[in-house]
Amino acid sequence: MEATPTGFSFYRVDRNTGRGGGLAIICRSELICTWTRASHTPEVCEAMAFKLLRDKSLVWEGLLIYRPPGPVLKFLSIWPSVLEPLIMAPKAIILGDFNIHFDNTCDSQVAEFLNLMMVLDWVLKDGMATHRAGHTLDGIFTRPEEALYLFITPLEWTDHALLTFKFLAKQQPIISIPQKKLIRPWRKIVVEPLKATLLHNWNDPKVSMLSPLARFNLGIKQAMDTLAPARISASRIRKKLDQPWFSQALKILQRKYQQKERCWKLSLCEAERVDLKLALNTYKEACRVAKSDYFTCKISEAANPSRELFRTVNALTTPLGSPKVENSQDFCNKVANFF
Repeated sequence: MEATPTGFSFYRVDRNTGRGGGLAIICRSELICTWTRASHTPEVCEAMAFKLLRDKSLVWEGLLIYRPPGPVLKFLSIWPSVLEPLIMAPKAIILGDFNIHFDNTCDSQVAEFLNLMMVLDWVLKDGMATHRAGHTLDGIFTRPEEALYLFITPLEWTDHALLTFKFLAKQQPIISIPQKKLIRPWRKIVVEPLKATLLHNWNDPKVSMLSPLARFNLGIKQAMDTLAPARISASRIRKKLDQPWFSQALKILQRKYQQKERCWKLSLCEAERVDLKLALNTYKEACRVAKSDYFTCKISEAANPSRELFRTVNALTTPLGSPKVENSQDFCNKVANFF
């Protein structure tokens, strides 16, 4: 904790046997880290599952690993249960000191571990040597679609290298563009092919070591990707109009009529419909008065009322984004020749 820089917070999972040891995360203070111990067998594997939150919204989740040197077979037997919290996580990272020679793909146990990760939709980033002896013992696993820049820096005071990485964040657009979302054609799913796909995925020997719940979730995901693959649907972003006259009082009236509208849709009662109509007419009249008062004050308080009057009328009668009409002589001649 003494090494924690200013403006950062320290979270740790102490080793429950022996003296010292454990896992720790140091993150910026504006991020909140919630963690759980994902493994209770430190002689085989130490694991810390964590979630990073900012303003109560999830930023990232991941798994921090330390596996002591030794046979990989015991680690493979408990690894599915350790990884289970992240099986369905769309945006996550797994990192740590695995003490597995990832560079030796001829080893059957290493190949089995990498194949399992590939089946669960995880990929090992880079693969360069992270140990002084020239082996890749430390690893970072992410989803295949995540773009990550990995930097490996050798250190003098340890035989392991320092791994730093940066995610390639998408640049936010300056102007509004159609928002993309993923949809699935659920109506095209037929029950019998779905059952056959689920059964095939359930009997897949590559996932036999997972728990029944994890195998079912993974099977559902793979079946959906096969029978109803997600596709991108562009939905238009509704541009918020500039409404300086819209006050908090109008917002309250709007909420009241929307509440009455929901009540009427649920009950379909005539009395509820009358209340809705009255609330809607009250809201519309209040909006009309607020707009009238706003533009009247704006014109009367201007230094040049006539100019402000024409500018306001032009802004109201000419909507934003209206097409420009060409009125040159050449254009008029082309129109005349066409007819």
